[in-house]
Amino acid sequence: TTNPNNKATDLYKDKLKDIEDELEKTNTSLIITEDNEHFQDQENEMPFKHCHRGELIQLFHQYCGKRFHAEMHGIHKNDWCVLKHIIRIYNNLTVCVELVTGLSDCYFPNTDVQDFFVYIHSTYFQNCTEIEELLKDAPTSLVVALTII
Repeated sequence: TTNPNNKATDLYKDKLKDIEDELEKTNTSLIITEDNEHFQDQENEMPFKHCHRGELIQLFHQYCGKRFHAEMHGIHKNDWCVLKHIIRIYNNLTVCVELVTGLSDCYFPNTDVQDFFVYIHSTYFQNCTEIEELLKDAPTSLVVALTII
């Protein structure tokens, strides 16, 4: 059960402790790669899982998101689009979200994970664009010379 004042209950505190302990133990995660699409069959292969979506979403924001926001605000806003400044923080967020998803007995990835990352991206990375160098045309004399050859 949850507290009507939105304070952490003993169960919630235990869940947070489990997350913290698990994050401390591991620096790696079981991130699913593109070539492993086995995750799409999770619901059929593991029907016993009962995802606690409300708890999951709350943990995303109150635990993973809170840490991510604090670290991002420690970086100058102009550097939010510079990968070398945010890659470690973003990886920590990804690992945290994956861990929280598993501890909440939910499948990873899922729509709640997707929605959370869309929220993060719209908050911090919506103005990040890849700058492409425009290619200049070769000088006419070079084009003519190469065409003749």
